Amino acid sequence: MPLAEIGAIGNREAILCLQAVGVSILPSKTAREARSAFRTMVKSGFAIILITESMAELIKDEIEDYYASTLPAVVVIPDNTGSKGTGLRHIEEAVIKAVGANIFSESEE
Repeated sequence: MPLAEIGAIGNREAILCLQAVGVSILPSKTAREARSAFRTMVKSGFAIILITESMAELIKDEIEDYYASTLPAVVVIPDNTGSKGTGLRHIEEAVIKAVGANIFSESEE
């Protein structure tokens, strides 16, 4: 049984290290490049697509439909400049949809 393909999209400095562990990378600098890379990975049947927060923000409309899909699993990751909180917000939104409440909230309502 072949292993599932994992890919990464983002600026070269942020995703180059992932190549060392077998992740296919498609470096992108612009929204156009990121959108093209994302479509290529979807068409190629990648099971997991890692995308940096900055690139995910640029092509949010393109990847939103896949957040609810089983495959490909789209995972937003921080880039080499640090986290902007986009990935965490996506996880919180998914949990709220699944559970009906924000279990990450620190306030007791």
